[in-house]
Amino acid sequence: MNGSGFDGFPPACFEFLATLEQHNNREWFISMRETCETQAYLPAQSFTSSLGLALKKTHPEIVFDPRTNGMGSMFRLARDTRFSRDKSPYKTNLGFRFWLSEEARRAKRVGLYVHLDKSGVRVYGGAHQLTPEELATFRDHVAQDRHAAALRRILAELENMGYELEAERLARIPRGYAADHANADLLVYKSLFAISPKVAPDIARKPELVNECAAHAAALKPLNDWFAEALPLPSSAAV
Repeated sequence: MNGSGFDGFPPACFEFLATLEQHNNREWFISMRETCETQAYLPAQSFTSSLGLALKKTHPEIVFDPRTNGMGSMFRLARDTRFSRDKSPYKTNLGFRFWLSEEARRAKRVGLYVHLDKSGVRVYGGAHQLTPEELATFRDHVAQDRHAAALRRILAELENMGYELEAERLARIPRGYAADHANADLLVYKSLFAISPKVAPDIARKPELVNECAAHAAALKPLNDWFAEALPLPSSAAV
């Protein structure tokens, strides 16, 4: 390990994830548990802490947790297959969540997500899986022209920088808004997030990955700031 605590994800981590795609079963996974612990989980813990500390420069209230049991920043590899057609027991990627504040963590509102798989790393920002109450608040906010204009500027700037935009949309404008509303294209969103250009595996194998991800988080900050204003945290999360 270097002074920052993170030396990069080892090649064996990417090999493990690639092979897991071919052998996605409990027997194989159990036989590879030591490899998973040493080549994936341990560097993942170091990555979480190193990136979390780096993010504090632009996100002073950022919250991160290096635990790998599903209670911390890293999502568990085991999948919940109860309501899924895909019964594969394990994910074939590592996923990390960072909360923009302790209040956001209590409200279970993730601000930044980092996705690592065999092909590289991407950083996500925005709003995902909004509750019905959050959707109503979002729509009231984005229905106002000045807020809609600000969001359009942010999205255009991100696209110009090579970020991809993904969203879930309603088939038609939600009830309560005119069909010809000036911001109808934004009112139909159910979720909206931006995804960074991919960081190649050769960078992910080096300590520089932390700075790459922190730079993407900084670029995504205007979008996250917009949603933080649009969706004030509930009072129960602020206690």
